[in-house]
Amino acid sequence: MQSKNLGLISALLGSVCCVGPALLAVFGLFGFAGGFFSRYHWWFIGLGVVGVAAAWWQYAREKRKLHALAARMRNEGTTRAILAFATAVIVVVLGFSVYPLVARQASAAAPVATTASLKTITLPVSGMDCVMCAVPIKARLHQLAGVHQVNVDVTHGQVSVNYDPHQVKPDQLVAAINSTGYKASLPKP
Repeated sequence: MQSKNLGLISALLGSVCCVGPALLAVFGLFGFAGGFFSRYHWWFIGLGVVGVAAAWWQYAREKRKLHALAARMRNEGTTRAILAFATAVIVVVLGFSVYPLVARQASAAAPVATTASLKTITLPVSGMDCVMCAVPIKARLHQLAGVHQVNVDVTHGQVSVNYDPHQVKPDQLVAAINSTGYKASLPKP
């Protein structure tokens, strides 16, 4: 069934922008994780949506042809299940991508509590499109000695880091985020 294969390829294509950076982060390939995927994020999702729509259309076309011949479709249940799964993947990925856009308009950034010896810095970061973008950033920052807590706010394009200023400097935090492929900078005074 062509529709089944097209559905699977579409789900994979639509989710690569979210799953790709996470997999690259697991393998330690932080530098490639952000830039490429965030640059083409909406293209991947768009192609996934078009692909799933084409897969359903192909399925309906095959079913009509077989119905006209009074024949049954082989593995029809499996094909429908795979297309439903592919559609669900695309809907979830689209939800992860649209949520930050909606939440950005609906909420304000919450302050992060600190202890007396720790400092908190909120760094502006560009290139984050969905909640999966937080994975390589958090993983890379937690590798630095002195980093105690990391909160990635994709909706506002910010990363708040609770850190020990005796062990790590703000420039090192910025460099660590930049090494993941996203663009961080020190906050303006």
